[in-house]
Amino acid sequence: SYGSWEEEEEEEEYNSEARNSGEGDGVEVGDDEKQFKEQPVILFLKKHLTSEELVSLYSSVDAFVLPTKGEGWGRPLIEAMAMGLPVISTNWSGLTEFMTSENSYLIPIEKFGESSGNTNHLWANPSISKLQETMRHLYTNPEEGKEVGRRAREEIERHYSQKVVTEDVVERIKKIVKRVEEEEKEKSANLENKKAEEALKQLTAPCFSRHVRIQQDKEKPNFPHSFRGEYPGKINK
Repeated sequence: SYGSWEEEEEEEEYNSEARNSGEGDGVEVGDDEKQFKEQPVILFLKKHLTSEELVSLYSSVDAFVLPTKGEGWGRPLIEAMAMGLPVISTNWSGLTEFMTSENSYLIPIEKFGESSGNTNHLWANPSISKLQETMRHLYTNPEEGKEVGRRAREEIERHYSQKVVTEDVVERIKKIVKRVEEEEKEKSANLENKKAEEALKQLTAPCFSRHVRIQQDKEKPNFPHSFRGEYPGKINK
């Protein structure tokens, strides 16, 4: 939830004070001033960001870190990669569809646990020590991070840009329509064949209600191949 505007204003005021004093970064007030300055400031953004603000936020950082327990897809991750950022996340769930060891930093899983909402789903708990190690490595190797971010952006542009995804969706829809049309034609042909078979059965079925004896009609010499049917009252079995 994004909270009320009053909460956002209070949070912004708190963040502003934290920048100047170091308060809110996990260090108690009264510690050495140098220690305050060395500690990172953590900002909590509760407000809903516009597209422009979101782009600005991605552009203002050096990396994107999301040690998630599980993602259906991972939209923030793919957005950060599209912005050319090196991304650190858990090697689990939907994000592995587009994140690899070549275009991002994947954190190994320490253990699995059941999700609180659905016992059929597994949460992946990432290794905290490996996460710390990877973040430190990225901090001390910024050029490597930029190269990984460049490869990440290329991957997203090549496979997940709006143009590419639109073309894939349209092609998929065409295949579905073609398959449905072929199935309808097959059903129609099968129905016609079934009707023809039923009609043929009726025409060729033996007649048990009467017996017809066919003989050549000798009384009509002009029609040597004409026939006369006789219908006795008794059925011959």
